[in-house]
Amino acid sequence: MKKFEVGKKYYSRSICDHECIYEIEVISRTDKTITYMYDGEKRRSKIHISDNVEYIRPDNYSFAPTFRANKINEPEEAPANTEMKTMSKKELDYYEAGIKDANDAKSITIPCKSKRFNELLKRDSKGVPVTTESLKESIKHLKAYSAGVAFEINRQTKLEF
Repeated sequence: MKKFEVGKKYYSRSICDHECIYEIEVISRTDKTITYMYDGEKRRSKIHISDNVEYIRPDNYSFAPTFRANKINEPEEAPANTEMKTMSKKELDYYEAGIKDANDAKSITIPCKSKRFNELLKRDSKGVPVTTESLKESIKHLKAYSAGVAFEINRQTKLEF
């Protein structure tokens, strides 16, 4: 069975945002509990077991992180070659449309119901035959639009807190 070890750090990713990583450092343990540092404070939790791995839940709410003994936080090496991706002018138009729609709407905007998205799509697909390449281009536009919506909703959520 995989158990928590004193002195080791463990991580858990947020259910809502994969880039958000929570971390604990185990200070001490007994057979049934562990004491650890979490979010700058010393805490203690009961150890649970699932699939032959110990786990804890420091908080009790639906999206609370769950720390598992098999998720040790080891330092990551920086990638040797980091490639920066840029958006084309068309992708940027879709991204901005997503931001504007998210700003105007009271809920998450569905691209097929967005007037801005459909106008851009008509503009860009006018006279273009439907091919594998044109469909791939449309998917890029949809991703850019969705990224704009996600960015604006995330920004608004942070402002509310």
